[in-house]
Amino acid sequence: MVVTLAVEGSSDTLVIELASWLRSDWMTRSQVWNWSGKTGPDLSVKADLTLRYTDEFLGSPEAFTTEGGSIGVRLTGKPSSKFWRDWIASKLLPDIKRKFPMITGVGGIRDDG
Repeated sequence: MVVTLAVEGSSDTLVIELASWLRSDWMTRSQVWNWSGKTGPDLSVKADLTLRYTDEFLGSPEAFTTEGGSIGVRLTGKPSSKFWRDWIASKLLPDIKRKFPMITGVGGIRDDG
């Protein structure tokens, strides 16, 4: 799966900084995440879970420049992954936006299979 980020301004050095931060700082701090939310078919069940990054993904997120010049973040999920959407929407993207405020949003998410 690939997450494409919307960025204001030039991304020439930003992709290098983002790649370095993801490999070192973010991965060091994000191996385990205490997630709280609602689950179940109608989201009526409150859940507090301890999620492990390595249970969901096969390696560090990888930042890259897309053919169109945007910044992408590639995550390789495991076939058994259940919480990949939560990791992206509630952990990875908020952390990226906090660290890199010039990243203004998500251009899209696609599964490269």
